[in-house]
Amino acid sequence: MRAEKVLADRLCPTGRGGSALRDLQPTVLVEPGGDAARARRSAASGESFAMRCTIKAALLAVVVLGVSSSASAVWVDTAVDYIGTGRQRNADWPWPYMCPDRMAVRQPFEMMICNGWRRQNLLGSHHFDHESNKLNTAGQLQVQWIMTQAPQAHRQIFIEQSISPTVTAQRIASAQDFARRVAIDGESPQVFDSHLMAEGRPAAIVNVTNVRFLESMPAPVLPERDNSTFDSD
Repeated sequence: MRAEKVLADRLCPTGRGGSALRDLQPTVLVEPGGDAARARRSAASGESFAMRCTIKAALLAVVVLGVSSSASAVWVDTAVDYIGTGRQRNADWPWPYMCPDRMAVRQPFEMMICNGWRRQNLLGSHHFDHESNKLNTAGQLQVQWIMTQAPQAHRQIFIEQSISPTVTAQRIASAQDFARRVAIDGESPQVFDSHLMAEGRPAAIVNVTNVRFLESMPAPVLPERDNSTFDSD
């Protein structure tokens, strides 16, 4: 009975700090007439439980310290990268910003060049036969010039849109067929419809105008000498 009482006092001490130890260790119930060996085993199990709690607390502390150290390392790396990037930008200024500015300045000129070539390579209604919607002689000459004389980057053919989509499709097909025949090096023609209106006249009207001009042009000779002027003097 005395041994059992001493063991119970050790497992469940009273006084200052006793309640905290009772919370960590399991309560050992000592029955009157119990075996002393059973009491020792109970005490050993209580000590092992307290050791497990200590090990868990230590592992938790290690994990917390590791996470905080990793976060600190990431923050340091980010700060170093930010400082290095800012230093490089200051050293390269203003070159990183000049290229976009130069491109923005050149862009309007490139757009004007493209619009000019679109106007130059535009085929109007006077380049097609009004009944069959096939290329006439003027249209064939224009397509041949585009596919052989124009710079390779600007060998696109543009067809003026008609009121009827069917007419526009027939004109595009006729231009593609003829351009495929006159293209050099087997180049595939690029034909597009355009909302621009061709500012030209039929070739027949231009031919008649030029012929009439040549027919009415005076002979390139000096006028005859007027002798009456000298006789009066």
